[in-house]
Amino acid sequence: MNPVVEGYLLEEKIRLEISSLPGVVYNISTDEGIKKHFNDNTLNGVDNYIQFRTFYILIQDKWVARPASQPQAAQFLNCVDKICEKIGNNLFLIWACKTPPSRNAIPDLNRKKVKIICSDVSVDELAQCVRDYVREIITNQSYAMEIDE
Repeated sequence: MNPVVEGYLLEEKIRLEISSLPGVVYNISTDEGIKKHFNDNTLNGVDNYIQFRTFYILIQDKWVARPASQPQAAQFLNCVDKICEKIGNNLFLIWACKTPPSRNAIPDLNRKKVKIICSDVSVDELAQCVRDYVREIITNQSYAMEIDE
């Protein structure tokens, strides 16, 4: 299958996997959907936007055999910054990929505390790994809310 088609398939599979989790308010899996939601045509770089009641998750996914470059990581992080201006900082960032990002991209992603999730088994497997990590976030956020109450 064509890597571009597999990339779109990954975005949709992540959306579907996340939809099965509790507490999802918004779950958008296209550049166009995200641009429309925020009324901002410059938001190129986030593939999935998920809003829960008290926090947000932004995901960039790459289903390609080559490592993502530093400019690709910078594009994602720039888009994250623009979205943060609109929603605040209570968010989690995920980079889901078939191949780990390049050596030059990893420090930038680490600085922003982006969780890098890699699996080259299949698009389905990677989407399930993302779902499992998001489930972990939900559990930790729910536990933190119980402590605060």
